[in-house]
Amino acid sequence: KLYQYSVIGIGASLLLSWIPHYFDRRLAFLDVDVTAREPVMVPAKLNMEATPIMRFIVDLPNMGFVFAWSTMLAFYVDLSLPRRVAIFLATFAGHLATRAFPDAFSILFVVFPTFCGLMTLLCFVPNRRVLAWVGVVLMGSILFTFALPTSIVLLPQDSDKNRLAMAIFVFPLLRELQYSMVRYVSRRLTLGVEIAGQTISVFHTRTWGFFIWQQVGVAMATRLFFTTFTSKSALVLALVFQSLFEVVSRLSLEWRDRNLRHLCSTVAPYSSTRRRPTRIAAQISPHASTRAGSAADGASSAAESPVGRVNEGTLPAEVERIALSKEEIQWAKNSFHSQLICGEMLAEYTSIALTSIVLFMFRKKPLLLGFDFHALLDEPFGDNEADNNTRVLFSFFTQIVAELSVDTLCGFVEDQRGYSLTYVWSTRCKFFLVYYVVSCWAAMNGMFTFLLVRDQLFKCANRNLCDCFDTLSHTGTRRAYCLELYPEGFPPNSTLLGP
Repeated sequence: KLYQYSVIGIGASLLLSWIPHYFDRRLAFLDVDVTAREPVMVPAKLNMEATPIMRFIVDLPNMGFVFAWSTMLAFYVDLSLPRRVAIFLATFAGHLATRAFPDAFSILFVVFPTFCGLMTLLCFVPNRRVLAWVGVVLMGSILFTFALPTSIVLLPQDSDKNRLAMAIFVFPLLRELQYSMVRYVSRRLTLGVEIAGQTISVFHTRTWGFFIWQQVGVAMATRLFFTTFTSKSALVLALVFQSLFEVVSRLSLEWRDRNLRHLCSTVAPYSSTRRRPTRIAAQISPHASTRAGSAADGASSAAESPVGRVNEGTLPAEVERIALSKEEIQWAKNSFHSQLICGEMLAEYTSIALTSIVLFMFRKKPLLLGFDFHALLDEPFGDNEADNNTRVLFSFFTQIVAELSVDTLCGFVEDQRGYSLTYVWSTRCKFFLVYYVVSCWAAMNGMFTFLLVRDQLFKCANRNLCDCFDTLSHTGTRRAYCLELYPEGFPPNSTLLGP
């Protein structure tokens, strides 16, 4: 089933993101004949002129990241259709407002629409304090998602030795920081009874959507980075270290989260422990009702497992405290971590295959997104078909073998520890496929946005691309192309299109 859903995610990513961007006429100035060494002239305005309807159609592939959080929040809370429509309209209004922002503030293109949707949701929720704090962490994770690849670009990557150091030390640290924020939000939304109020309910099984898209995005960034190794031995060594880290990370997941919660309770003991007995009792007891005062519902579901009660219930703010066994508590915790593990496995397989497909698809348009992979080929702007295909296939198969090895080893240990991956997967929410498609859409558009804006092309408007050589990524294909065009230096101001 994971492989089947990976294929669906790959198809959704290609149809909703990469293929539309491949034919996007706004980027036509980057589609030059590199074999003939044709110069790149950046237009005065990157957004092409069009009617509002056409602009909406053209921008549709770019809206995945904008509407991802609003989609997850609108369907996590049990709202009426008009209120859900209001959240989407507020998000779209925020998206339209970002058109007035300068290109230099491109990060606001994502954060501001999400903020508008969140504020609209808070108007409909009686218990705003907890959900508002969760929303702040959500937007913080969005900022960190953009900061992750940006910080990586600033680090030296001019040799396989430096890349190997990044694969061993930098990526694990940044990845753990990112995932810890997402796990906090997902755990709070999954196991936190205080999220709902007396007049509103939430669907805890739908919290898949809050972390799956970030898992896809981080996995895609990681797999693209692994394609930049020029030596096969360096790639294999990096994959060995990455696999070892993934094994340790997965098997110590619960231990790290437990110590993190203990640290937070030490810093703020009142806020972190005040509601814990009520929250845990309501969530994981197989004999507890999912709604306050519904004794019949609780009795009828007594045969269900604690995991089922965690995932399928909609919980009120006031619940009865019930004594629980240690086995029930551990079972519920394992179910939550099983969700994270299933999402990570799905994201890794999707990103490994999708990376290879995208690199093969853009081989004839190396300047369009400026992948570092194409700049490191033996003939980056010549006849590189054989070299391109060989490196893509080798990278694909080695990463698949490494990931299968990790999943086989970890799956055996996790099964012994009581992590019911198959059960959690079989009881996923009915909207999971929609969440996964939206997550792939959001993650791929976030990756596309980063690849497009990292060279700060807006600073080179109305000029030759190579006039802005200093702002181009040091490891990107566009900088390498300028060195190929002007190996002896750039004539000052000789390529200006206007005064």
